[in-house]
Amino acid sequence: MDNFEELKLYWNKLNVNANIDEETNRKILETLKKKNYKSCVDSMINKSYLYIAILILVMFICLVDNNFHLIPHIEFHPISFIILEFLPFCGFVSESYKVIILSKIDYTDGPTVIKRRIESLKRHQKISTYCGVVLLILSLVAFSYLQGLFCNVTAMTTFVLGTIVICIITYLETLSENKRFKELEDGIGD
Repeated sequence: MDNFEELKLYWNKLNVNANIDEETNRKILETLKKKNYKSCVDSMINKSYLYIAILILVMFICLVDNNFHLIPHIEFHPISFIILEFLPFCGFVSESYKVIILSKIDYTDGPTVIKRRIESLKRHQKISTYCGVVLLILSLVAFSYLQGLFCNVTAMTTFVLGTIVICIITYLETLSENKRFKELEDGIGD
């Protein structure tokens, strides 16, 4: 009977230790999820800030060149200049919106709120990507027409290749963002 009591005490002690270990493991797992989640959101925000800086630089260069003619032999038609400023401005607005939504996402919010914000970002990404590509192509045609570049094979080739490169980069970035959205959704659980 004495062995039975000792065995029972030992069993209870093991059971308590197992519960403590399980709770500790759960806390560690939750902390890792939070860090991964925070890292993913911060990565997306930092990339958006980089894009915003590049877009501001592009707008600044176009503005300075239009006023001081830094690039020789290029005289912008007034509407061409508006097109050159409007495209980066649209990108600036789009990326700024994304930063605002990403900044509002907090791991302590419930999964429903987080999923709703992620879905909002997905919709925004899809709309801005499609609209951006269509706007880029239409702007290329309008810019080429206004600048009289349809006859200049070198200029048209440069514009077309530049547009193709931008579309490829946009596609690859969309794939990358979809992967990050998936990581965010997987990290919040249900």
